[in-house]
Amino acid sequence: WPTSKQHSPVSQVLLDHINSEKEQIIKENFEWYQFF
Repeated sequence: WPTSKQHSPVSQVLLDHINSEKEQIIKENFEWYQFF
């Protein structure tokens, strides 16, 4: 996603959440991928 793009408030909140919780999201949902 381009950093210079103006995001809507909703999408900005989503991006902020993903950035702050990225490690936890990966651990909960995508950890199985590491075993391949």
